[in-house]
Amino acid sequence: MIQSYTEIPAVSEDTKVDVTELLSIRKSLNESLETPITINDFILLATVKALRKNPGMNSKLEGDNLLYKGHINLGMAVATPKGLLVPVIDDADLYSISGLSAKARELSEKGRNGSIQINDMEGGTFTVTNVGMFGITSFTPIINQPEVGILGVCTIEDQLKMIDDKIVNRKIMVLSLTFDHRANDGAEASIFLKTIRDLLEAPLTILA
Repeated sequence: MIQSYTEIPAVSEDTKVDVTELLSIRKSLNESLETPITINDFILLATVKALRKNPGMNSKLEGDNLLYKGHINLGMAVATPKGLLVPVIDDADLYSISGLSAKARELSEKGRNGSIQINDMEGGTFTVTNVGMFGITSFTPIINQPEVGILGVCTIEDQLKMIDDKIVNRKIMVLSLTFDHRANDGAEASIFLKTIRDLLEAPLTILA
């Protein structure tokens, strides 16, 4: 972490995401499932789809060269009794929402019960870390080298918005992206973050 913090010219960007429709879709979907899909599962899948569209965020630096990775191996930070671990879902772009949810749940349980292996935490190409359950509204996650970006997920809050001349209550979540400015500039990172936001605000597109 110290090496990442001191070596990387890191930049962070935040965006607000309206997840009102996502929560509704998730509720309807879970009515027919034995094991519920979490909000984090939707975020993981949206991130995977955004990485596919924005391969510069799924890369690593080798000297002066930017190497685009052929696989999307998604790391997910998990708090365990022994500290923070980052298990990796290999080829995460090949999973459906249910498959991704099951794999994320399996790796999280292995991390918490102490059965996780070193090879479960190797080969990540991008990481998602979620602190929303702690009520955090914004933060600056540290990049997990040799990756070039990390997505921080914050809590969901009620906010009033004006829609069609009416004040309505919406569910708003902040996403905090930290990226390596050597690998991606601000515009590229902003497009990536916007892609995730657009997917989450039109949740059926995540499932397509």
